[in-house]
Amino acid sequence: MKTGLSTRRRRRPNERLTVGVASLLIARAALAAGPPKRRVLLSAKVTKVNDGDSIEVMLETGAGRVRLSAIDTPEYDQPHGAESSAALKSLLPAGSAVELEVVTQDQLRRIVAVVWVQTAGERVNVNEKMLREGHA
Repeated sequence: MKTGLSTRRRRRPNERLTVGVASLLIARAALAAGPPKRRVLLSAKVTKVNDGDSIEVMLETGAGRVRLSAIDTPEYDQPHGAESSAALKSLLPAGSAVELEVVTQDQLRRIVAVVWVQTAGERVNVNEKMLREGHA
């Protein structure tokens, strides 16, 4: 038997206001974020590989220390530490020209970056290669 009553729940005025305000806040946050920031690219020459995730370079402005972004490798005294260091040394021998896609600077004042190297005519993301090869 139909009673003529709707089974649809009606929102109270306060609920409508809350949903509207939440929608506006979300939209505002999305607009405030804006387009992704372009990262700075620096050209450098590798002077030393310290371990599997950090190198020393010579920039136009002088010497710099670089931490590879988004990866972590074992230290020398940890299992596989020597292997990860050797892998990075084979990818970036001293004198290698690299591009540093700067992400930030860490608490030790190192440049945190994605490191790119030209190998056999191909631009290679060193951070990703270390990860894919199981060294990080």
